Amino acid sequence: MPTGTNEKPKKRKRLMTFWIRSRKTDTIVYPKKRRKSSFAKDATERFYRGILHAFNLSLNIVFIILLILSGFSTQISPERFILPALLSLGFPFFVIVNILFVLLWIVRRRWHFALSLFCLILLSGNIQNCFPLHPLASNDNLQSDDSIRSIRVLSYNVKLFNFYDLQHGRNPMLEYIASQDVDIVCLQEFGFYNHKDFLSFDRILRTMQRNFPYHHISCRNHERHKSSYGIATFSKFPIIRQGRVNYPSAYSRTVFSDILVGNDTIRVFNCHLESNQLTIDDKKRMQELMDRKETGNLSQTTGQISGKLGKAAKIRARQSDSIHAAVRRSDVSHIILCGDFNDHPLSYNYKRIRGELNDAFVSTSSGFGITYNEFPFYYRIDHLLYSKNVKPDQFRIHRDAVKDGKNLSDHYPISCSFFLIPIKTQ
Repeated sequence: MPTGTNEKPKKRKRLMTFWIRSRKTDTIVYPKKRRKSSFAKDATERFYRGILHAFNLSLNIVFIILLILSGFSTQISPERFILPALLSLGFPFFVIVNILFVLLWIVRRRWHFALSLFCLILLSGNIQNCFPLHPLASNDNLQSDDSIRSIRVLSYNVKLFNFYDLQHGRNPMLEYIASQDVDIVCLQEFGFYNHKDFLSFDRILRTMQRNFPYHHISCRNHERHKSSYGIATFSKFPIIRQGRVNYPSAYSRTVFSDILVGNDTIRVFNCHLESNQLTIDDKKRMQELMDRKETGNLSQTTGQISGKLGKAAKIRARQSDSIHAAVRRSDVSHIILCGDFNDHPLSYNYKRIRGELNDAFVSTSSGFGITYNEFPFYYRIDHLLYSKNVKPDQFRIHRDAVKDGKNLSDHYPISCSFFLIPIKTQ
């Protein structure tokens, strides 16, 4: 047979193969019927792939909307619209999900990856505040300059020192603070109870004055024979002026102390903003929801928790406005502001207080920086901010503040060194 006629024998051979296979089952399967079955199968697969694609795209759009709403929570006061403030708690999760969608669409060679990528770029500043990366941050040039003074500041929510925890006349949290090589200590939830079996005010002062002879204490119901609750700043350097930022609150307060360091005056704001007021029962119910043991009360529990969170966020919004105004009125060039904001870096209240200040953690550290160590809010809610005439170095979250394997407080202490830049060099 000529060379150009090879196609016909191949066709016959293929038909013969179908016939031989069908002989084994006593059924003749023709190529035409097999081709129709293949077409139907392909159509079904295309249908299900289309449904899966539409589902993935719809889910991607939902998480894009959640990312945008939570990301813009820094611009919207909780007093005007509470939803972004509540959604901002999920911002890190929304970022991760959108990154996964970018990778998914790239692998599938779909242009949809641009949707999430655009939003991630748009909110890159918020992502940097939430999860900064500074693996090689250093201030070696400032450390080598003897003309530039440096101080180290520690901020710690001490949870009333767990004042019932008094062992042989010593409180482990108080001893930990006194052992730190720092110059200024800012304490929130500062408290005492004047009884021989509890941590008294005199005992606190005796311990702290070993290293910090100067103090500024502002407490509610500060009476020597009763318990007290407030805020305190201790310093190795003289405190030449004291003041308080006025805003309505039963327990939370903010004070400022002008501290003389050599020829420089530093204004240190010590802040404690409104707590979310979550009780032990609230946290227990939230844990049960996480463990799926109380799914029947899902709407009731989430409604109660979100109601408390929303109410506290609105109160903090008013408090943050007052703190922002006090910082702007300051007539001191070197400002350090620290404390327990009870809000994370993606909140309106954090953004409002920060204003033109900078964040020491964002400027020098990397990672998520969790400072609250108890369920359910593993976030960075304790902050150290500074003005432009101050430079941070060696920010630290003190995860070693433990005893017998347990954290001393529900907050980790945070500390940072600051270089005081002479104003004339600016």
